[in-house]
Amino acid sequence: MRYLLAFLLALALPAMSAAQTGWPALYDVAGVASDDVLNVRAGPGAGFDKLGSLPHDAEGIEVIDVDDGVRWGRINLDERSGWVSLAYLRRLPGQGDRAFPAVARCYGTEPFWDLERDGDSVTFRLLVDVIAGPVAVQQTRSTGRLDRFGFAGTGIAATIARSACNDGMSDRQYGLSIEVLLRSGGDWTQYSGCCSLQR
Repeated sequence: MRYLLAFLLALALPAMSAAQTGWPALYDVAGVASDDVLNVRAGPGAGFDKLGSLPHDAEGIEVIDVDDGVRWGRINLDERSGWVSLAYLRRLPGQGDRAFPAVARCYGTEPFWDLERDGDSVTFRLLVDVIAGPVAVQQTRSTGRLDRFGFAGTGIAATIARSACNDGMSDRQYGLSIEVLLRSGGDWTQYSGCCSLQR
């Protein structure tokens, strides 16, 4: 019995450690002179090509993931992703490993859809038509995984996971994936996509 318990704990460790990274999270640029910018690089290091820059006072920057040394963070810039030095970013409070991700928008393709969250309600649009919402939802969290969350309301339910995600249409990267179940009439339809903490 003791060996079985040790084996099960060993299997759970990779999932637990991945869930405890606490990304994605929102940051403000900090420590950059007012006449300077924070460079966005093609890779996690100053030797990589410059893709663009962030103003010295940029706020609410979503860091999707970090490099192995936790010195560089991956962000989205226009329709691609790049890397910025974490030494010049300050993490906003209330975003611990166990905190429910403050999802602002989620997206999917084929067909194009988006979900916007505003407080305790969500609105689901298919193409440009509002299909559901605003619908009041209640947040839930997995009893067995630290990296799984969800919400549910009348005619809609979703599971959100801290996992790498791509919209399939750009080079943008996301740190949250979502599975949405939406009831229209008597039928349920499932939509898969990615979520962002930014509007």
